[in-house]
Amino acid sequence: MAEVVGVSELYKQYGILADANDKSQHAESYKIILQATQGVANEKLLAASFIPKFFKHFPDIAEEAFDKQIDLIEDEESNVSIIIVLFCNELSSIKVRKAAVKHFPEICKDDSQYCKRVADILTQFLVTDIDSEVILCRKSLISLLTADPTGVLEVIFSHIKSNAQIQGKGLNCMRRCAISCLKVAVNELKATLFNPKEENEQFLAEQIKNVLGSDVTEDEFADLMKILKSLKYTIKNPQVAIDAIMQQIKIKDQFKPNEGDSVGRILSCLKSTGGSSAQLMMYVTKHVLPALNSIDGDGERLSILKYYAEMSNGCHDTTVAEACAPILYPILTQYLPEAPENSNTAATDSNETEPNYQFSYVECLLYTFHRLCGESQNFINEDSNRFSDFKKRLQYFTLCCQNYTKRLKSFLQERTAAALKLEKNQLKLQAIKTMTNITNLVKDFFRNPLSFKIEITLSWQTKAESKPTPVPTENKGQRKRITYDADPIPAKKANTSAKPIGKKANRQPYRPPYRRAGWS
Repeated sequence: MAEVVGVSELYKQYGILADANDKSQHAESYKIILQATQGVANEKLLAASFIPKFFKHFPDIAEEAFDKQIDLIEDEESNVSIIIVLFCNELSSIKVRKAAVKHFPEICKDDSQYCKRVADILTQFLVTDIDSEVILCRKSLISLLTADPTGVLEVIFSHIKSNAQIQGKGLNCMRRCAISCLKVAVNELKATLFNPKEENEQFLAEQIKNVLGSDVTEDEFADLMKILKSLKYTIKNPQVAIDAIMQQIKIKDQFKPNEGDSVGRILSCLKSTGGSSAQLMMYVTKHVLPALNSIDGDGERLSILKYYAEMSNGCHDTTVAEACAPILYPILTQYLPEAPENSNTAATDSNETEPNYQFSYVECLLYTFHRLCGESQNFINEDSNRFSDFKKRLQYFTLCCQNYTKRLKSFLQERTAAALKLEKNQLKLQAIKTMTNITNLVKDFFRNPLSFKIEITLSWQTKAESKPTPVPTENKGQRKRITYDADPIPAKKANTSAKPIGKKANRQPYRPPYRRAGWS
């Protein structure tokens, strides 16, 4: 059993070291402090802060001191205790571990050579079940990042890439904890860690891309993409995010619509794109859309089509348009019924029964096809018969939309403001927006010459508008006050010599001829 040092003795040795000009001459005092790591809780608490404070002055026993600090971090003297007598000891052990974690980065304060080793220990400690310890561990890692950004990031990502299973924690527990810590660290240090050193951002982006090249979960992918897209380096180089997404999709692998993981991966990638991507547009068109009906769940199918439509809005590539239009066209026409001999029957049908059409699907697919035709009209111009049939389908479907819209509006006009807020009535309002968009898009296909210039806001999106300046309510007959956005124009000085309004200046009053001088 180790010799008991005592709290008073520890303070005595601390005083000797603190007062000494040449602290390296008092190695015995430092060794006594190291010996306290085997003592009771109060001694361990003091040792947890004393060891890092004087660490740099004793390079000959640095390894021993480093190991002693790790012993304090791993202190579990009473964690297995279940009786009340030892419960206080368990709390003391938590205090010791927290103190050791808090002061551990001080070892690297003047020498960054230990940063990676300290970061490795702290990253492993993130799997603790005690939230206060996790928070403290994250703070210590953040302080290390400022000392050696690339070195510490390398260590964190080495644990993210590992697939080690920790007993009682589940598979990839270390990876989840490390990613969570990374999110917090990047958010807090974004202004200092990467400014002005952009190479740190580039290093982080490359590390994230490497991780996304492996098999990560949907949540892990979303977290890493959020970090990647927040970097200035990625904003300046958007292809970095696209490459990471395409790497995760694994283009060479076949899309499997019957597997939830495969569908979830596509949805995560589409959601993370946040803009146009020619590569992703081509992939979804060639591999996902043809298998759309094989995907389980109407919600998943519609989500894919919505992201697909949003992505097409920024696609200005003629090559992509000419490659995607022939594939998209037959998928679109699946949801556009053939026009009957008497198109007026559409009005009768839609007035009598609920139309059984996929209006939301048509809005997404037609919007995308409209955007592709705006980039290249080669596909619709190369076969006049096909285009003629397409226009007949559009005309009939538009007639169905118009008649169904009238029914919905008539129904909603009879509802109170409170009733309109109900979910079922909100869905009807959404349906009106959808069918209005379809009607407006169809108009461009009937222009001569063809022109695809119309701009619409998709039914699930909110139009970005400038917030109007509120106008105060005024009483009837009250004169409206004039206000100025800028500094008010100073009022002109009153002209006291001015004549009353309605009378011209210097005009003499009218005098009849017989009252004028010299009149005879």
